[in-house]
Amino acid sequence: MSHVTRNRSAWAVCAAILALCSTGCMMSPQNGQSIGRRSDKVLFAGATLVPGQDILIEAWNWTDGDWEKLADVQTAKEIDKYTDQNATWYRWPAVYNDGYVAIPAECWQRIQGGLYVAKVRARVDGDRDGLPTFKYPYSYSPWQSMEDVWMEHGYDDFVFVRAQ
Repeated sequence: MSHVTRNRSAWAVCAAILALCSTGCMMSPQNGQSIGRRSDKVLFAGATLVPGQDILIEAWNWTDGDWEKLADVQTAKEIDKYTDQNATWYRWPAVYNDGYVAIPAECWQRIQGGLYVAKVRARVDGDRDGLPTFKYPYSYSPWQSMEDVWMEHGYDDFVFVRAQ
């Protein structure tokens, strides 16, 4: 499967979930995904129904017990959108923003065997809750109903990523 085909499939699944959630979603990272080392930057990406919408990238600060803002991005305007038979979705990060964000040390918690976990999310600025997320890994079939996609691949409004 080519890189372009995988990206189209990934955006198609996001579009399906967007129709269910009506606000947007975070496609990357996915729950349970391993990123390598804690110092590695993580790709945050997704889509919403609104062009030019502000999205906050956050990680749970285990010491403070609260969400810590890591970055903010804006959904695309006309230059990077995905249209299907239901609606037009505006991706984030937009093409001019690479979407990779570092997770600070205080947002990693040691678990077992030298592994660490970070709890991360993306949310629309002004909303209290994070955008819907997915389990890792997922594969999408365009013949699945939107409800089946969410039941099979949906996770929560945050994800846990792992690293060494």
